[in-house]
Amino acid sequence: MKIFYICYENLSLQRASTTHIKEVTEHLKEFGNDVILFAPNIGKYRSNTPIRVIYVPTLKVRFIKEYIYYVCLFFYLFAYQIRLKADIFYVREMGLSITPTLVGLVLQVPHVLEINGIPTVDLEGMGRYLLKHKIFGFFQYINFILAHKIISVSENIKLELLKTHKDAQKISVIENGVNAALFYPKDKNKIRDLLKLDQDCYYIIFVGSFYPHHDIHNIIHILNHVIQKLPNAKLLMIGRGYLLESTIHLTKKLELTSHVDFIGEVEYEHIPNYINAADAGIFILTDMGKIYGKSLKLYEYMACERPVITGESCGHFVRENNIGIVIQEEDYEQAANAIVNLLKDNERMNTMGKNGRKLVMNSFTWEIATKKILSVCQTVI
Repeated sequence: MKIFYICYENLSLQRASTTHIKEVTEHLKEFGNDVILFAPNIGKYRSNTPIRVIYVPTLKVRFIKEYIYYVCLFFYLFAYQIRLKADIFYVREMGLSITPTLVGLVLQVPHVLEINGIPTVDLEGMGRYLLKHKIFGFFQYINFILAHKIISVSENIKLELLKTHKDAQKISVIENGVNAALFYPKDKNKIRDLLKLDQDCYYIIFVGSFYPHHDIHNIIHILNHVIQKLPNAKLLMIGRGYLLESTIHLTKKLELTSHVDFIGEVEYEHIPNYINAADAGIFILTDMGKIYGKSLKLYEYMACERPVITGESCGHFVRENNIGIVIQEEDYEQAANAIVNLLKDNERMNTMGKNGRKLVMNSFTWEIATKKILSVCQTVI
């Protein structure tokens, strides 16, 4: 199968979306498909990939670069389709991605739309960009109607879509995966020595973006209560985003600077070391963020045999599989007590960690996810 995989992402950034794209496209190729990736020329992969990447030109101007990209993409897709004849367009988002839909209609190419979040919900949660909200809402509706199949990465996103679109048969839920060959358990003490971390501390790790739906500020407040009970507890924070500055300010205000290490962005292949240096990984969501469901970082913690600390958004999944603890994220005292009890119980943490790794290997690798994606694609060609 020849697949044109289309996205609007800065491929130079180290984040869940670029990880997802790289893993899925490379696994599609491993399974014998011819994959060409179309992305904006705003950032190129830092590491090698066997995938042919077409960097579509745009202007690096904040408010118009996405619009310019899709205008240019129209001509690129049209030309490449005439010459190479893809069997399917695979489109990874539903913001302004009307271009593949139009080209597909004209040239009779089916397309599958993968939805990792709903732009109108995200914009509404930020409380701004009213005009952008309306524009995205219009394209979101058109894209859903004209897509041959929809892949949602969470059941919650599917439920949100069904509030305005009643065609449930069109939507398949295929959750994120993890590279279990890269994310695997390592000796914690050796990794701490490698990273120059304190062997006598309890470390909790957060890997992700500093955006509202990840409830970053509540994590800092919870830590403040944790260290009152466990003074040698520390938090490692990997990632960036527009809430980074305010999170650092909150950390200083609560006098937690010696307990929080803002590491910044880390190369993808080095993230497993930081997870393995920690005792547990934390992942909680605000009400706005609960639409995302289970996250890539959750599976990465599990793959490294680390218990997860999460809120009710993933509560049933965590309790049912005994892979971590569920906290009341806005009840700092309750959350702190639960976390301290976990960190002090090595046997419990080890059991939860092994349960998580086993579950990942059975259900949540990128190989498994990509096979499901291929099955959906094969139904439309």
